[in-house]
Amino acid sequence: MSRITTAISVLLFSVFFPTLLAAAEPYWMVLEKGKRLFRDGLYGDALLQFEDASQNRKELFEQSERALIEVLSQSDVRSLGDDLSAVEKHIDTHNLHAARSALDVLYKTVEVISLSNSVSKALSTLKRLKGYPEAEYWKGEVFRVEGESSIALSQYEKALTGQALLEIPAEAISIRYKIALLRASRREYLEMEKQLIAIIATDALWSAQKQDFARNAMVHTLINDGVDRFLTLYRHSSPATYKAHQELGLYYYRTGRHDRALSQFVFAFLDGSTTIIEELRAADQDFSFSTFISILDASLGSRNNAGKYIQSAEYYKTVYYLAASLFANGHRKTASEIWRILAARAEAGEWKGLASKQIIAPFIEPSTDTP
Repeated sequence: MSRITTAISVLLFSVFFPTLLAAAEPYWMVLEKGKRLFRDGLYGDALLQFEDASQNRKELFEQSERALIEVLSQSDVRSLGDDLSAVEKHIDTHNLHAARSALDVLYKTVEVISLSNSVSKALSTLKRLKGYPEAEYWKGEVFRVEGESSIALSQYEKALTGQALLEIPAEAISIRYKIALLRASRREYLEMEKQLIAIIATDALWSAQKQDFARNAMVHTLINDGVDRFLTLYRHSSPATYKAHQELGLYYYRTGRHDRALSQFVFAFLDGSTTIIEELRAADQDFSFSTFISILDASLGSRNNAGKYIQSAEYYKTVYYLAASLFANGHRKTASEIWRILAARAEAGEWKGLASKQIIAPFIEPSTDTP
């Protein structure tokens, strides 16, 4: 191809590229339309919007990639090597609008510093950005509500594969929770466990090997010094992993792995209790922890969100199984202490009743292979 032909093709692309971009509705806007349709129960229409969102994003970054490649194919640009700033200066100097639009699209999506002033990295980033994990996740949601669990799982996994592109990185944890829940409904417990373990791995106190001593000290304190001393010495808040610790604890307890269950419930209990204390302090700056019973009493008030949290987090369930796990590991005194507190709480509902039975005649629930 001659330089004249190349120049003409670049000019034509520069003229028409912005029009192509303008013709497609922004992918994020299409995604939001799909969400609204989904929430209105119009699942088929929502799925079409999610498909369009994926396609619009793919086309946007494909066009951006092509525009940049067109410029890079010119001999005078090739001589600039991998220097992105030099290439950008050439683009601006020669008014290459399509390539300028491509860089603008790229810079609005990623931090410029992450490109390390590298042309090759800019191109590889444009290629990577074609994926849209949020859209894949929402497609999975459609298939889930329609009863197509296998397809839903495939979509969730596809979303996880592209989790580095998630606009809100923490959404990867939400996707893992969805996968775990769906795996459990299909009685695929090992796969459920895998996802829950991946979630708790995001908890620094749990995952860091150097924290082994701290974790062991926490369990030791609870067993030997009781719940009040435990909550006096320790605070740890990891709301995103609370439910995973709780679910893993239940899974391990009901399958007879009581030592693992205890570790999970200690963390769930500490995390839940810390959240309650923080909510109480948010409502009353003068509040200070004194005893476990005191935070439960204070949570009954209507001026704070602690009581709502206790209900939504199934906190009393965590408390009951913490005691059950302690008992199953031979720590009867601490288990009884916790059960007695729970048995005195009318608001604990079924967990009050179960705790009362445990006080009279303690027992370990039968193990099962399918919890």
